[in-house]
Amino acid sequence: MADNDRTRRLAVVLQLAQKAENDAAKLLQQQRAQWMSDVNQLKQLHHYFEEYVAQFSSVRGSVSTETLISQRHFVGQLENVIETQSERVETLRQQTDRAERFWREKHQRRKLMEELIERIRLDGDHIAEKQLQKELDEMAGQSFIRGQKINS
Repeated sequence: MADNDRTRRLAVVLQLAQKAENDAAKLLQQQRAQWMSDVNQLKQLHHYFEEYVAQFSSVRGSVSTETLISQRHFVGQLENVIETQSERVETLRQQTDRAERFWREKHQRRKLMEELIERIRLDGDHIAEKQLQKELDEMAGQSFIRGQKINS
């Protein structure tokens, strides 16, 4: 009986552990999606930068000095944006790693809780089997004693 109460209480704790794991999984999924989105943005920036520089190099001799200065300034701004985006991608990667470790911790905690509940249930079944066997042995013993008394 005490094991059943304990198992019921632990089932509530297991539900809480499952909710914590699910919440951590959602957070991890959001972090990964944001990180992947930012990685794609960074790739697009690199691609745009390469195309712009290639185009800039091909028309270099046929443009005015002011246009060259303006284009170099724009290339510098693009480099700054790429650097900022690279830093953001790295920060998001670190956050995603932390979210994954957090999820793994919650996942492991839930698994351990399930194993504990199963062990308690199995131990309870084993104890109940021993109790039943003891009662059956007592009944058989009493039956044997009654049979002895009747035959006497």
